[in-house]
Amino acid sequence: MNVQFKGPLQSVIKSTLDFFTKQFPEVDLARKIYLNYDKDYLIEKYSRLIKINSEGVQVLVQPETSSTDKMEEMPPANESDLKVDKVMGDESKTKAEVKWSIKEFIALHLVASRIAKGRGIIQDEGIKISDIESATKANSKSLTSRLSEMMKSRYVTKDLKFSPESAGEGQEEPCTVYRITTVGIHWLNNIIDKKGKIANQQ
Repeated sequence: MNVQFKGPLQSVIKSTLDFFTKQFPEVDLARKIYLNYDKDYLIEKYSRLIKINSEGVQVLVQPETSSTDKMEEMPPANESDLKVDKVMGDESKTKAEVKWSIKEFIALHLVASRIAKGRGIIQDEGIKISDIESATKANSKSLTSRLSEMMKSRYVTKDLKFSPESAGEGQEEPCTVYRITTVGIHWLNNIIDKKGKIANQQ
């Protein structure tokens, strides 16, 4: 038997594991320990943090202005963004204790990208650093540092995509996009659960 898988790395890995699990019943244990988050799970888990509409997806929280970001000249968030958080509990109440770091905020946008891909809103998963910068209102130096930390922790992976906007005829100009990994989603899930417990105790 000769089988060939093509596509993004994450997709090829999943297809390969699915193939072995189906072909070899004794590898059924791999299915039990293989961690994966499909779009339905993500939509339900992040329903209070990410909004989906016909125009795309939107993250409903704002990042906290930390001392590190201040030193890196990150523009401060609005006061209302730091004091009001209606997504972790009853929407009629304000949550003053729930705050989001830049890394968590980046991860939320990357999860939103994965949901958008799963729903067919966008063709390819991933966000360019310029789009992350626009969404977070943080400077490129701060974002580069946070993304580097997240890649070292294997929360985020970096891919090279080719855009149809070419520098010359018959050529494609590559661009770098960032995607959240399964490990990154697991990390963010734990953070959300902890923040949810804090919010419910208020």
